[in-house]
Amino acid sequence: MSPRLPPRCSTTLFRTVSRILERSRVSTLNPYLLGNAKILNQQSVEDYRPGYPRFAALIGAHPPFHISRRFSQLRSRLLLLKQDELSVLEANLEAIDQEEAKELYLGNSRRDKNPVRKKILDDIDSALRQYGMRPDKSTPVR
Repeated sequence: MSPRLPPRCSTTLFRTVSRILERSRVSTLNPYLLGNAKILNQQSVEDYRPGYPRFAALIGAHPPFHISRRFSQLRSRLLLLKQDELSVLEANLEAIDQEEAKELYLGNSRRDKNPVRKKILDDIDSALRQYGMRPDKSTPVR
């Protein structure tokens, strides 16, 4: 027989926590406290000091408990800024390529003597890494 839930306690959350505790070999669950929930290092949540340490232990005890903001708007804004930076670098690289007198340098990077082009390519490499793309892949890293 399961204990009676408090009025504001979610049944789904209670069931999830119950399953976690069963896997942790804890036989009973106090529906008001999650002090018996075990985390990876086998300390109970109650072993941590109150505040952020205990709250972090609680949400770290099981992936569904992990709740945090994604900052989607801020990430999108930074991605737009990085795209703009990459577009400027791309235009600069194209302009340097158009002005190159020796076409051999455009097809052989070892013989290229243009330090400005090398600097721009380094900046593009750095910006692509910050944007979340590896130079060896054509899709963003997830």
